[in-house]
Order: sequence, then structure tokens, then C-alpha cells
Amino acid sequence: MKEHAQTSLPPKQQPDALSKNEPGPGRAVPQIRRRLIDGREIILWGQPEMEAVFIRKGIKVRLADSGAPLPNGRYHLEDGSELVVAKGKVKRFDRKYVSLKEIVIAAILGLALVFLLYYYYGVNAGS
Repeated sequence: MKEHAQTSLPPKQQPDALSKNEPGPGRAVPQIRRRLIDGREIILWGQPEMEAVFIRKGIKVRLADSGAPLPNGRYHLEDGSELVVAKGKVKRFDRKYVSLKEIVIAAILGLALVFLLYYYYGVNAGS
């Protein structure tokens, strides 16, 4: 199984605002909130210097309500993705869906390749 990355831009936060969900006082840390198939909400933490959070190996995972690390195990998100957690960090993430944005980008790239091949072989065939 391949590891896939999924990103989310962080919510706008006040740099001096304190929140019980942030790992340090006054630190704006990017995060993604997701819901497990059993209904519990989890938070995936990025690094303070990151612009966005990528769900990948090594990212911290905590329960949203208690702030406790997500226990070791295999979890399924509401979107069907699978998350394997060890020691409160992502060990493996397998995304089970493809977003519309990714489909559109792949279609555009495919059409561009077809156009370039047609143009290249069409011009050279006439010579």
C-alpha cells in the first residue's frame, strides 16, 4: 500500500491567542481536524513553521475532546481512508478517495500531453 499525503490549510489564528488545543502558549500551529468512522474527532498537528499540515508518517494525532494522544491501532476516517497510529503519531495513511481537484489536474495534464504528442508527430510527419 502506498502512503499518500493530504493537505489542509490552517485556520486563521491570532498569534497571541491561547488555546487548550495548541501544544504551546501562543504558538500558531497548523492542524487538520478529521472525524473517525465511529464519530470521534481527531486533530493532526503540523510543525509551527509549516504553512499547511500534510497527513504523513510522523505527524502527531490527538483526540479533539480530551487532547490525549490517539491510542495505537488502525482507524478508518469517515471518508474511508485508513490511518495507522503508533505512539501518538501517524505510522501509515492510506487515502481511499481521489478529490475532484486531482481528477481535473490529471485530465488537464493528460490532454496537454496528447496535444504535445499530436503537435510533435503531426509537424514532423509533414516534413
